Amino acid sequence: MDIITLKNIICQTPERMILSDINIKFSQKSTAIIGTNGSGKSTLVRLLNGLILPDKGEVWVGDYKTESRNLHNIRKHIAFMFQNPAHQIIWPQVKEDLIFSLKTHGYSKDTYDNHIDHILSQLNILHLKNALAHELSGGECQLVALAALLITEPSWLIFDEPTTMLDLYNTLNIKKIIQNLKQKVIVITHDLNWARQFDHILWINEGRIKASGGPEVVECYQSYIYDRLNKDAL
Repeated sequence: MDIITLKNIICQTPERMILSDINIKFSQKSTAIIGTNGSGKSTLVRLLNGLILPDKGEVWVGDYKTESRNLHNIRKHIAFMFQNPAHQIIWPQVKEDLIFSLKTHGYSKDTYDNHIDHILSQLNILHLKNALAHELSGGECQLVALAALLITEPSWLIFDEPTTMLDLYNTLNIKKIIQNLKQKVIVITHDLNWARQFDHILWINEGRIKASGGPEVVECYQSYIYDRLNKDAL
């Protein structure tokens, strides 16, 4: 599962084209995806573990194509964090939610407590083990949702704007955690200074890949935005 490959991808609705002519391989340790709102970033990352399927083209996760019969195996290896982590916490209690993740992935019942204590300790939130989900702060909610993904040891983690709803402390904390993960990560972000620190930067513009590479991609994107502002200025 070291490489995710998108071949000739098209995603569309009757009203508009969302993604067109997407051909790319994800293989680096960390990838930041940048671009304006509505450019197709979220649709792109949802393709990667089969949350949505392309209208045309193919997505391959290692030797598995994203289609119904393969999705269970793919999702063992690719975990997805939504922009609002509260949408991922299903059970009323933190411990119950983590048990659900372990049970879904076939872990033995007698290992549950060890796995739970280990991952909560890693994220410095062991004290939340018996907490109620509706009482969690925004930062705590983010970490509990992340724990539910990490506990099954995926190969990849995908984040859709993970710092959007966080204060400064929790923003810096989640960035630090993401950068220190052993897994490969793909992160949608509007934080361009953070994006510069990733191994690979992908700029999506109007449903197409505008640029792919290193920090120079951020510079190109900024120039594009400044040009747009100047053209649109009254």
